[in-house]
Amino acid sequence: MTERERLVVVTGRERFEGVTGPEAPAVVAGRDGSAAVTESDGSAAVTESARLAVLTELERLTSLLPPPGRPSAVVWEGVVASWGSRLPADYAAFMDLYGPGTIEDCLVVEGPEAWHERLGDGMSAESRTARLTWDKEPEGRFATAVPPRLVAWGVSDSADILCWDAASGTPEEWPVVVWNRHDGCWTRFACGMVQFLADLIEGRVEPVPPGLESLDGMQIARMIPQDELRRTWAAGIDPWAG
Repeated sequence: MTERERLVVVTGRERFEGVTGPEAPAVVAGRDGSAAVTESDGSAAVTESARLAVLTELERLTSLLPPPGRPSAVVWEGVVASWGSRLPADYAAFMDLYGPGTIEDCLVVEGPEAWHERLGDGMSAESRTARLTWDKEPEGRFATAVPPRLVAWGVSDSADILCWDAASGTPEEWPVVVWNRHDGCWTRFACGMVQFLADLIEGRVEPVPPGLESLDGMQIARMIPQDELRRTWAAGIDPWAG
């Protein structure tokens, strides 16, 4: 299977039709006749145009961030129900191809995790921290008519938090917002997670959060899956050495 064929399977209808159980989405037709995917909870569908956009951005990212041979396993059970919506299609496709892990010992991309107000140590915990920061530090907020609904998907080694603003729109329309711990401010980017990562590695993000400057314009970056990191550190080996 070629890389493009693999991407089609990951982001195309084949991926959704291969899911079973309570989290499984169903393929339906949109008003314009395009294929779409509706989650079992009735949340917004992934349209054909959005699916193709995901494919385009993910294909660009793979040329900048080669996927690992063995991505870490991902558990989606309970995620949609707890957050009240599915997560963006580009994130789901990224998890299929890369899984959770760390990019260049700088940026941790969190795996999906059910929301909980007190428990959890990844997506849920970082989301709680992001929401608390927004509430407690108003001087760093960007101007917005509607307060953001922050869902964290990443954290830098400088404690910057990378989120979606899930307050409105379909998940594919959720913009990336970043808490810059160094400057104590939030920045909103008019793109999704996969485009943000590709733009960052290509040197197209402006402004670049200080905690992510080492990735800015790198052109080719490396990601190590979460499971591999745990194994190598447990063995006393620095996975980033050499």
